[in-house]
Amino acid sequence: MRLHPKVTKDEALTVLTNQAIALWGAEAARAMETQLRSLAEAMAAVSAAEVPEDVEPLYFPHSAASFGMTS
Repeated sequence: MRLHPKVTKDEALTVLTNQAIALWGAEAARAMETQLRSLAEAMAAVSAAEVPEDVEPLYFPHSAASFGMTS
């Protein structure tokens, strides 16, 4: 799933770091900083890619029924 609107790697890193701190604590977040930076860079690159609307799946705000699912 893509991020919309586009995000910078710094914005993604901030979110990822804050989530890591909330889940595992500051020490663990510091220990995984290299991995978080790599993930943030990838998230920013994917969110910046121009993908035509007719080939990108739409997740929201569509209901399950629009995907052919029933409840």
